[in-house]
Amino acid sequence: MSTIEVGQFCNVLDSSYAEYGVKKGDVVYIAGDTVVSTDEKDPYALRRLFIAAWMVGTSIDVNRGGFTIDGKRLKPLSDIMQERLNAVKDDDFEVEEVDDTED
Repeated sequence: MSTIEVGQFCNVLDSSYAEYGVKKGDVVYIAGDTVVSTDEKDPYALRRLFIAAWMVGTSIDVNRGGFTIDGKRLKPLSDIMQERLNAVKDDDFEVEEVDDTED
């Protein structure tokens, strides 16, 4: 079992989130993570959830809000696919450098 990390692209492994529009086989981008309590009686019973972003084709959909998903429902894409999608992400979010020197 592979560890899920922020910044990865992952496949959704099952349809347990289908009612929210996330289907088995969908690719999502892991934009962040959070820790939530799993038992109100035990404040130390915690679980790591991931904040995922929707994809439109090979690009991250910045127009939709993210959603939380359990890491056991995810599998990282292959290294080559990570590289390809990261290249698209870098192009999509390229920051233009501004020359702030005055003439």
